[in-house]
Amino acid sequence: MQNKSKNKIKIYKKSNNKSTAAKKTRRIKYKKKNKNIFGFQLFLFFIIILLSFLILYTFLIFPRQLNKKIKNELIEIYKPVIYDDSKNVFILKLKEKPSYDLQLNTYKNIKEKFGLNTDFKKINSSINSGINKISFSRNNKQFNEIQPIYIFWNLNIEKEEMIAKNDIKKEEIKLNYEVIENKRKNEKQEKLENPDINKFKYGTYTETRLTMEKPKIAIVIDDVGYSYNSTYDFLSLGFPVTFALIPEMRDSDKFYKLFRKYDYDMLLHIPMEPIKGKKYVEKNAIYTDMDDETIKNKIRKYLEEYPDVIGANNHMGSKVIADARVMNTVLNELALKDKLWLDSMTNLNTVSKEIASIHNLTYYERDVFLDNSKNIDEIRKSMNLLIKDAKQKGQAVGIGHIQTKELAQVLKEYYNRKDQLGVEFVPLKSLK
Repeated sequence: MQNKSKNKIKIYKKSNNKSTAAKKTRRIKYKKKNKNIFGFQLFLFFIIILLSFLILYTFLIFPRQLNKKIKNELIEIYKPVIYDDSKNVFILKLKEKPSYDLQLNTYKNIKEKFGLNTDFKKINSSINSGINKISFSRNNKQFNEIQPIYIFWNLNIEKEEMIAKNDIKKEEIKLNYEVIENKRKNEKQEKLENPDINKFKYGTYTETRLTMEKPKIAIVIDDVGYSYNSTYDFLSLGFPVTFALIPEMRDSDKFYKLFRKYDYDMLLHIPMEPIKGKKYVEKNAIYTDMDDETIKNKIRKYLEEYPDVIGANNHMGSKVIADARVMNTVLNELALKDKLWLDSMTNLNTVSKEIASIHNLTYYERDVFLDNSKNIDEIRKSMNLLIKDAKQKGQAVGIGHIQTKELAQVLKEYYNRKDQLGVEFVPLKSLK
């Protein structure tokens, strides 16, 4: 009996030892398996990181580096007077037309250094100026990683800059336009009267044939939409004034309908961010930190609200009109609706002329601000300057403001003397 019990104990111990060993073996296998899984997960993690970096480099870092290198190469080749580099467009301003040899040199350099073919496309040109688009290809396929690049050349660029600087000296060196504009904005608005509509005159224009063509003057009146009874004074002028309407002001809709009824041309007077800050412009303005989609939606909304406008100009906007990305977005939307653009010239570094050329958009620019002062004699001096510019260039654009009742008086006086002065008052859209 004792031997049997001893044998049982031995058998139990053996089996217990076997199960313990089996458990240890299973633990070892489990640990090895876990180590293998962990090792695989770690390997997979590194592969994902590597792929992420490759994707990031391929689609973000490399295109940026390539863009930067090619831009620097073009700056070195063309030696531009000015260049503007924004998020979705790059513009080089030259003072002369690029020669065939220069273009060939560009082609060779880009091919040797970056392995890309360079394609030149003429966007717009005249005897004295033009604009070319540069694009790139590889293996007969468009290389879209590089943003659009435009070469703008102008034989008269130095002359134009000198004229512009003289204009600034003549009218704005002592008068900061945007300071004056801010004062206008903060003027106390009025309770609108019930006007005598019998005094209103239609703004239709019939072009007369002249044996000798007279210099043309176009008058634009900004800031429509604010509540000023002087608005009615401009409606009684009876010649083709173009009114620039600030969208979504208290009385914008009312005046929009009124000017449309009397056949006056209208522009969208788009509030835009000035250099000195956002707080100096209306809250519905275009800002430089807006993305393209937000800007597009704003412009589309304004054009839907005021579909009969013939185009747009900038209200304030000294910062925006020098930003190629923002202006490219704004002017593209206007071009899609076949509208024109008038640059109020609140910044000499504006790029809107070049961008307008890219989109084949009708472009005008302001020559004289007519009412930096409300003094009638000062307004007359501004009108005389406008007439002088028109006689020198064949045409000129003067911008005044709806708040200035005195301006309506001076405009009527000069319009009545137009034959004596030897000029013709015409709609903005009829200028060349």
